Amino acid sequence: MYNFDGTQGGGPSGKPVLAADGKLYGTCREGGGFLNGCIYSWDITNAVYTQLYDMQTTDGALSESNLVQGTDLRLYGVCTQGGSSSLGTIFRYNPSTNSVGVITNFAGATNGSLPFDGLVPESAPTPPTNVSLALRVLLEGPYNSGTGVMNDALRSLASFPLTEPFTSLGFTHVGGGGGETIAPSVLTTTGNNAITDWIFVELRSKTSNTTVLRTQSALVQRDGDVVALDGVSALTIPVVPDEYYIAVRHRNHLATMTLATVVLSATPPLAVDLTNGTVATFGTNAQKINGSTRLLWAGNVIRDTQLKYAGGSNDRDPILVKIGGVVPTATTTGYWPEDVTLDGVVKYAGGSNDRDPILVNIGGSIPTAVRAQQLP
Repeated sequence: MYNFDGTQGGGPSGKPVLAADGKLYGTCREGGGFLNGCIYSWDITNAVYTQLYDMQTTDGALSESNLVQGTDLRLYGVCTQGGSSSLGTIFRYNPSTNSVGVITNFAGATNGSLPFDGLVPESAPTPPTNVSLALRVLLEGPYNSGTGVMNDALRSLASFPLTEPFTSLGFTHVGGGGGETIAPSVLTTTGNNAITDWIFVELRSKTSNTTVLRTQSALVQRDGDVVALDGVSALTIPVVPDEYYIAVRHRNHLATMTLATVVLSATPPLAVDLTNGTVATFGTNAQKINGSTRLLWAGNVIRDTQLKYAGGSNDRDPILVKIGGVVPTATTTGYWPEDVTLDGVVKYAGGSNDRDPILVNIGGSIPTAVRAQQLP
């Protein structure tokens, strides 16, 4: 992985410590700019070695032990020589400022000398176990190209679910996701931050984009922000900081997924905007393009992997069935997957009906055509 060359440090001592930022930190007893050893880091994700700090004689020299990280997120270590009496030091390294401060100078009879053993933390810091994500996605069904935001008609329905709807619809939760609930007050917000609907987020393995490691039910606001169950905050997902593919699903829209992995950490929330084309998505035409805006394809009423207007298991017939199956101009109100436009009303015919978007999205001319979802 890496060969020490003396200039970049030599004679690595002790084992590297995994710090809260996800990197390994260690010391070399020799080499560096002052030949007193150095402090280094190893970026596990990108396999990058960085020589951080060259130990000066006043800092201490010839460290023989590993570093430990304190609750203040600084790294502590011991040098066997150097310092004000040349008998060793205890030092503290601050990764934020790339600086070393001496805590103790060993002086012989008064406090000992030439320490070889490392420090033992009184309370080991807990590595981060959450990541933060500021995700944006727009659904075609409720999207208004004139305003640039989605409608929020569903939140006013008495039938809008306070518990995530995906479990009952047959979505597969992984890693502890599922059963998320919200308070009724979350649905009282108005304006662009009003809630449009529930959304389903997947984190997939960096080594296999078909392997889902964690799912989480969340909410999507009118402006496309995907937020936590309080209706405001960025998502906090209980996984270790790492690289992940991000996939987004909805109960009657086709899903989409990032083409490449993204690096998620505890803070700050990573911005992943799937609405403007800045983040490439997997597959071909994975999202509908409306001007400069990317949208999830609407019309996946029966929740499979394609949009169909005609033939077996098509998405059009359930709409007709939902309104009664006899009078095409009839309507029904409620929180239904057949409500493609998410306006709270299922309509088979007439203006703003739920059937036409399906025909348009398969091409608009050949009713037997299909549009396939772009997920691996």
